[in-house]
Amino acid sequence: MSLVAEAVKAWAFAARGGIMNCRNVFAVLEMLFWPLVGLFSVGLLTRFLDLGPATVSFVLIGSVAMITVQIAQLDVSYALLYDVWAKSLKHGFIAPIHVVHVILGSGLVGFIRGLKACEVGHGHTFLKLVDLRGYQNLIFDMADEEPRLWKLIEMIEAFNLALVNNYIRRAKVEWLGYAEDLGMQSGPMISLEMFRKYIKPSYRRIMAPAREAGVVIHMHSDGCIRELVDDLLEDGVEVINLQDLVNGLDWIEEKLAGKVCVDLDIDRQKVTRFGTPQEIDALIREEVERIGSKEGGLMMIYGMYPGVPLENAKAIMDAMEKYSTFYS
Repeated sequence: MSLVAEAVKAWAFAARGGIMNCRNVFAVLEMLFWPLVGLFSVGLLTRFLDLGPATVSFVLIGSVAMITVQIAQLDVSYALLYDVWAKSLKHGFIAPIHVVHVILGSGLVGFIRGLKACEVGHGHTFLKLVDLRGYQNLIFDMADEEPRLWKLIEMIEAFNLALVNNYIRRAKVEWLGYAEDLGMQSGPMISLEMFRKYIKPSYRRIMAPAREAGVVIHMHSDGCIRELVDDLLEDGVEVINLQDLVNGLDWIEEKLAGKVCVDLDIDRQKVTRFGTPQEIDALIREEVERIGSKEGGLMMIYGMYPGVPLENAKAIMDAMEKYSTFYS
């Protein structure tokens, strides 16, 4: 095996990823924007906590490292998606390459992008508190009614509110996403009582400018969030992105179908991973038939993770296209 030949194969994917990212204006802009976000959000919050220089450096390096790995993972996934979108996936199967070349080449581009894009993460309120305090400490703070917690929430909210106002006033957005993972496999990570006391008031305030400006409010959360959905909708969420089988199709149909736009996250734990193409088609058809309606609206999204058979990936895309204009 020639190391030069193997390196050239990996470099081919790195070159393609670099070209695609250079053509993507959003990828370029995030390299300039997120370093400032990382410095001001994480840096200022560590000042509030009176952390020493060594601890501040540790937190900042950890934040950069985390997002660098995440972006590298995304770029590796895009290496496959580029072929899917271009309908050239079959050519990759006959090319003299290995998955290692894809991972090394695409991962290199993602690593470089990640070093320049110091994003704190998509969790804007609760997950930021978890990042800063740790999950267990945060829950203890809430239970003990720690007075300094309110100051920390206030600082995070001020930062989020500035972002929201800039998106609305300067970027003139028509749609604004408030992504925050609140659920676990069988329920939320925070009790309804604690959510209403500490998190919901901040949600209401950072969503208020969007509501007043007529901007569509989109909310994403992984996990089971059945207990929190009413409160999220009260705060002004108009499009709710939640997982299908984790929350249950019966509950989603009864509670949300025809009343709010459902952005349905298609199962990635059972059927699409271990089922057959026929079972996947049946699942997506059932979801469209039961939840889709012109009154509320239905969107569908699927996150493909390692281990999903290619025939299942094809079945997912085929079914989503087949039923994309279907209503019961």
